[in-house]
Amino acid sequence: MSDVEKNVQIISKIIEARITSDRKQSIVNMLQGDLGSLYFTAPASSREEYHLCEPGGLAEHSINVYKNLLQFDSTFKLNLNQESMAITALFHDIGKACSSNLKEPHYIPETEQWKLKKGMKYGFNNNSIYMPNHVRSIFVIQSAGIKLNADEFTAILLNDGQYLLENKPYALKECPLALYIHMADRIALEQEKKK
Repeated sequence: MSDVEKNVQIISKIIEARITSDRKQSIVNMLQGDLGSLYFTAPASSREEYHLCEPGGLAEHSINVYKNLLQFDSTFKLNLNQESMAITALFHDIGKACSSNLKEPHYIPETEQWKLKKGMKYGFNNNSIYMPNHVRSIFVIQSAGIKLNADEFTAILLNDGQYLLENKPYALKECPLALYIHMADRIALEQEKKK
């Protein structure tokens, strides 16, 4: 079984166990369609020096973020909503899977030798309308008919924390889910870079 197939199984089990609302069918439909194929085969980043710059890296990263978030919830007795944790962890970066038309990949394998020599394995789809990744992720989720509650929306919007200038107004005002999804994401990134 390939790593991509393993990730499909793991994410399917998380969705089956943790998504109990009427959103489950929309999530299943999204992952069984073209968007799911893009999600499960997308890299998590474009450069070798970043994290999981390989086919299937995005799904693997999403699973790692989910595991870290579960650990935070258990260790610190946060009592975060299980469904919200699954949705935000698994799909906080889904914007990296596809272009703005939802049918083409966001990352395109790089062909220019000089870029490849510098570790740039992927370029960006020029047929896409530019959106920051956190905005594209929300766009993708909503396009699939998945309604986010305010905590989930904010957690995905702020998953990069205060590292983004546009997130500065949220500093020390973010909801717990947003704070912990950022921390789980950041720790996953560091763990994956060491891999």
